[in-house]
Amino acid sequence: MNFRTVFYLYFISFFILSANVFAQNSIIRQKNFIKDETIGLPNDKVDGEFIGGLKNQTVPVYSKELEKKDYVVHTKSELLAALETAQNGEVVYIDDKASIDLSNHKSIVVPGGVTIASGRGINNSKGALIYTNTAGVSPLFKVGGENVVFFGLRISGTDTDIYPYGKKLAGKENDRRNVYRKPVTVGIGSSFSYLIVENCELFGWTHGAISLEKGADNVIIHHNYIHHNRRYGLGYGVVLDGASALIKANLFDYNRHDVAGTGVPGTSYEACYNVFLENNTSHSLDMHGGRDRNDGTNIAGTTIKIHHNYFRLKNENRAVIIRGYADDGVYIYKNKVEHSPKNILKSLMGSYSAFEQRYVDKGRMYIEENSVISKD
Repeated sequence: MNFRTVFYLYFISFFILSANVFAQNSIIRQKNFIKDETIGLPNDKVDGEFIGGLKNQTVPVYSKELEKKDYVVHTKSELLAALETAQNGEVVYIDDKASIDLSNHKSIVVPGGVTIASGRGINNSKGALIYTNTAGVSPLFKVGGENVVFFGLRISGTDTDIYPYGKKLAGKENDRRNVYRKPVTVGIGSSFSYLIVENCELFGWTHGAISLEKGADNVIIHHNYIHHNRRYGLGYGVVLDGASALIKANLFDYNRHDVAGTGVPGTSYEACYNVFLENNTSHSLDMHGGRDRNDGTNIAGTTIKIHHNYFRLKNENRAVIIRGYADDGVYIYKNKVEHSPKNILKSLMGSYSAFEQRYVDKGRMYIEENSVISKD
């Protein structure tokens, strides 16, 4: 046989093999989102509400409304006074049309058992806007006890730049300055359990929109729109350090990492029924390992469950990177991943994977029943 014949036979064999692999891995080729009973997509609902609290990813729509309003506030002074006096079980409600500038304030305590709320999604309201223009606010709101609830609010750190002051300094010697040259910010910080963040929009926080530290267990973060938290080297939608959370039915976009953890023992999360859009500067879900912490271990958290999510990827960004071994394991199943034919081909050749484990031999990471969608 001549070279051309051999080439064609090789090409046909490769095509047949690729088709078989596509079929075995439930690879679906379609330009748009796919309606599927296993996942909520742009107009689907999870637990009766639109993912991210947004219809068509743009219009705030939420059916749940808080009837109890112990304090109704319109201004900064009214809000701060209400939080000073609110007791367990009470609701501080911020008028839907309010815009409150909390610049030069930080670590504003929300007492245990208190709900701070507004009306995002009620009659298409955007909900009250709370914001700060002050660098170094970490956090703006400090959870002061168990069972705190943030509901129906917009909470903004106002800094959506990737690099401080919008400018990258050249040279490896400036790597740290490209992170911390402008002091970083956190929106909500907690070391207490049973925190709920529901139906909120959080954006412009350079360290992280929500930061959970040791002691913050059984946290629930659901139906939020979390975006533009993207500082180089940081930039987290949700970041966990020895904490655990259920992260469900949120819409993420324009973050560096949507969800990340330090990986110290006790750091766990379950991410499910979320939509992760493509405008991140790095991979969507992350867990650091011992190599990142320089603690001599390969531990990358305790339990990580990632299922029934939709990932839209661009370039060679990954959906998930785990940087070691989770003590219990990493369970990745029934997700949909949309990316380019080029990356699908590279995954078939073994040079790319949407779900990746780094720095260790593969183990304690269970990946099954995920689907790939090729976008043209």
